[in-house]
Amino acid sequence: MIIFQTAEFLASFIEALLGISINAKTLGGERFKMKDNIIASLIIAFVIWSMNQLWIFSVIVTIVGIMGIVISSHIIYRTKIFDSIALTLVYLLLVYIIDFFLIALLGVAVKDTQFANKVTSELSYVRVCYLVLDKVFLSVVYLILEKRCLTKMKIPMRKLCVGVILAGVQVYALIKSTYAHIDSNTFFVWFFLLLLVLAVLYLAIQIMSYVQNNDRLVMAVERNILLANNYKNEIQRYQHEQLFYHDIKHQFLIIKDYLKNRDFDEAKEYVEQLNSAEMQIPKQRTSISVLDILIEYKRKEAEAHKIHMDIIADFIELKLTEREIVALFGNLFDNAIEACSKIQDDSKWIRVVIRRVQEMIFIKIANSYIEQPILDENKFVSIKKGKRMHGLGMTSMKMIVEKYEGNIEVDYDSENFTVMISFFN
Repeated sequence: MIIFQTAEFLASFIEALLGISINAKTLGGERFKMKDNIIASLIIAFVIWSMNQLWIFSVIVTIVGIMGIVISSHIIYRTKIFDSIALTLVYLLLVYIIDFFLIALLGVAVKDTQFANKVTSELSYVRVCYLVLDKVFLSVVYLILEKRCLTKMKIPMRKLCVGVILAGVQVYALIKSTYAHIDSNTFFVWFFLLLLVLAVLYLAIQIMSYVQNNDRLVMAVERNILLANNYKNEIQRYQHEQLFYHDIKHQFLIIKDYLKNRDFDEAKEYVEQLNSAEMQIPKQRTSISVLDILIEYKRKEAEAHKIHMDIIADFIELKLTEREIVALFGNLFDNAIEACSKIQDDSKWIRVVIRRVQEMIFIKIANSYIEQPILDENKFVSIKKGKRMHGLGMTSMKMIVEKYEGNIEVDYDSENFTVMISFFN
């Protein structure tokens, strides 16, 4: 008897845990709270298990399960109640389809037309085997969905709710039919219904994935524009100073005039002004004015964070626009400086190498770091708050590099993080 009751409790626990997890991944915040999910699922499972002592597969138990998942998701992740109800209804619909698909399959396998009634109305080893198979199948479907699309999907909840209600009426009628009689026709009905649901889910995944990727590209473009605009004033200031020193002979005439008139104090003050501004002139490293200015700007920013920066650069030519150069190298430097600034000791360094080898341009930026990068489907995931707005740096760089048929590679070990970019001119 203990085996049967334990199996019932664990089945309810797994259903509740997966339901809350789907709400969390789809509608919740940035942080996944497994401990809170488990506690809430244990409470829901206990309530459902207690009610199942009186009714199995009853409407009341179903409603209690839905509300338990919805309320738990709202308390833990602050999800919107209506959205959570719609999503949980979809989840429960999938659960019932999987349940009765397996019931029909097992009923045909054991050649028992009343198998549905037996497995849902009495505790037995057959029901335990069914529950194990059922929850394993459900968990596999959840893992596939989680890997593909659950994280922060955009779902039209109100339209979804109407569709679920209509589908629920059809599924309810099929359940009643399955209770009455199981044969090969019943199995194939549930089989094709499951295939239809999975096909619809797959299509929805592909559409949402396309929309999310398109949104991400749009955001990356906007980020490039914002980044370029942020550096615009600084670049203009450097360029004005370059023009000032380009006409340095006029400055000497002014000094000569001061000396001629024996205005030594004014001459000294003027020279000191020139001397203080001299450090603002960017060193010509790459022969690309905007890039040289950006490198100097970022070198000083790194210096302010006590980060040692080594720079080796050749004169190069790039087909990129000024905005793209600022976006590409700005992202590279920003990521490196941010990673180094989190290190508490003095082992903070950045190495910049820009080389021209015949018709190839090679760019390599390596830096020390302390926080291990997170990968999701071979893509780097931002660990900052507000991942939707952050973590676009790599997407932005990749988009620019691929536009000019270049190549970008990322390599890292326990101490070094390196980004390598190559262009063929």
